[in-house]
Amino acid sequence: LAIVLPTALAQPDFRRGDVDGDGVAGTISDVNSLNRGLLPPPGSPIVNFCESTADVNDDGVVNIQDSILLLDTVVRSVTVPPPGPLTCGPDPTPPTLPCNFYSCAPTPLPLLPSATLRLESTFGEVGDLVIVRLFIDATGPDVDLPAAFSASIEHNPSIASIVAIDFHDPDLDFDHSTIEPGRCSLLAIDILGSALPNFIATITYELIAPGTTALTFGDLPLRTEVGTREGFGGIPLTVEGEIGVLEFLRGDANLDSLVDIADAISILGALFSGDPPPPCADAADMNDDGAVDLGDAISSLNYVFGSASAPPQPFPFCGLDPTPDTLRCAETICP
Repeated sequence: LAIVLPTALAQPDFRRGDVDGDGVAGTISDVNSLNRGLLPPPGSPIVNFCESTADVNDDGVVNIQDSILLLDTVVRSVTVPPPGPLTCGPDPTPPTLPCNFYSCAPTPLPLLPSATLRLESTFGEVGDLVIVRLFIDATGPDVDLPAAFSASIEHNPSIASIVAIDFHDPDLDFDHSTIEPGRCSLLAIDILGSALPNFIATITYELIAPGTTALTFGDLPLRTEVGTREGFGGIPLTVEGEIGVLEFLRGDANLDSLVDIADAISILGALFSGDPPPPCADAADMNDDGAVDLGDAISSLNYVFGSASAPPQPFPFCGLDPTPDTLRCAETICP
C-alpha cells in the first residue's frame, strides 16, 4: 500500500517523523498516526497538513516502510534522513509531497481524559519478588480507544530493582520494553487499529531494602502518551503505584492505631465467621509465631486484660518485622 501525492511547490521547515504535528518527532503517537493514515479505521481519515513528515525514509512516498523505520527510531533511536528528528529545517531533497503548514515549536499534547494508565501497589519483605500490573482503563466511543501507548515508569533504585517485564496479551502486534536502574519503559501498538487490551503488562520488582517507593510515570526514555484508534495522540490520566516493605504495629489487626479488644474480635471474625482476613497479617500475628490463628486472639485478649506482657516488636511503635516468616502486609496505618 503506497500513497503518492502531488508535488508541493513550496514547503515550510519541518521535522521528519513528526507525523502528529506536535513539534516532537519519533514518538509512539507519530507511529500510530502514520499507521492510521495508511490503514484508517472506519470513520474520517487523518488529515496531516505536512505529508513530508510521514515520509520517514525520504523516498517520495508514504508507505509501510516509513512506519517500520519510524518505529525503529522510537525503539532503537535509528537515524532518519534530515531534517529530523531534532532539527527543524527544509527538505534537502526535491519535495514530492505537500507540506502546507508546519510549526517547528513543540506543542504540548492535549490531555486525553478517556484513557488512564494505572499501576497497582503491592508490598512484601526484603528479598521478595513483587508483581505490579499495568492497566489502560478506557472510556468513550470506539475511535477514542487506545491503539498505542508508551510509558516510562520510575522508582527508587535503593528500594527495589526490576527483574522482568511481561506483556499480558500475546496477540499484540508489537511490544517493547527496556529496563534501567530506577526506571523502565514500555510501548505497545496495534498496527491495524484494534483497541489495546485493558490489562497490558506485569512488572516484577525485587525488594532489596526496607522502605517504600512510589512508582511514577515520567517522560524518559519514552514519553508517557496514548494514541487512539482514530490516530490522535494525547496525555492520559495516570494512577501511580507503590511497592516496598511496610512498617506495622504488632497487635493492631484492624488497623485503627490501637491494640484493644476490637483486634481480637477482628481476628476471630476472620477465623470463624467468614470475615475478610486482616489487611496486615503481620500485625495480626500477635504472638509472632508466623501464623494468624486462635493463639493470636488469645494473646491479644490476655494483653488487653492485663494478664500478659506487651507483644513482641514492633510495639508500641511502628516498625519492621524482626522475625522472618511468610506473613505480609498489604495495608498499614504507619507513616
